[in-house]
Amino acid sequence: MMMRGGVIITLSLALMSGGCSKSPPEEPAETGAKTAQPEAVQADTGAAGGDKASSGGMTEKEKAQKEPYPNDFGPKEIDVSSYPPEMQAKYKTFQQCSNCHVISRPINTQFHDKDTWKRYVKRMIRKPGCGISNKDGKAIYEFLVYDSQKRKISRKVQWKAHRLKLLKKFKKEHPDRYTLLFEDRSPEAEAEKQLPGW
Repeated sequence: MMMRGGVIITLSLALMSGGCSKSPPEEPAETGAKTAQPEAVQADTGAAGGDKASSGGMTEKEKAQKEPYPNDFGPKEIDVSSYPPEMQAKYKTFQQCSNCHVISRPINTQFHDKDTWKRYVKRMIRKPGCGISNKDGKAIYEFLVYDSQKRKISRKVQWKAHRLKLLKKFKKEHPDRYTLLFEDRSPEAEAEKQLPGW
């Protein structure tokens, strides 16, 4: 009886701490992928940044680096010199995202619309240990929406060429991971996909 009680207490504690909780189902990294998590973010339930206690001994950044995405091979910064001063300030706030994953991941993601960015920024700031305030989360969201309009939506042809280059490099350097994310689709087929609303 004591053993069963201990098991029940242990299970109850695990459930209260989130140890047995599951994340909501993830959208695929690229349209049509079956098992991939979003490129822009890793939506697991572990702690962010340097907190290893609830993440199986790895930080969010270590887990993100262990599971690369095509975006990770793109630029790690954005030239915001032509952006309004308000957006330049929000770009600096956006740099906080590098605490949990490489900053090139959100910079080079295919995500571009307000609803998607809103969903992912909210998801990230809710992660344990994230440390990004709601105020900073709003600034990050506003920057990502503005930047997507400037670099992606208004430059569709160049953006598709950029995505193709990332996909080819990713397939060459991580063929097994590429197959996991994109099955048998070619980089050309992935890069040619119309993004929602385009």
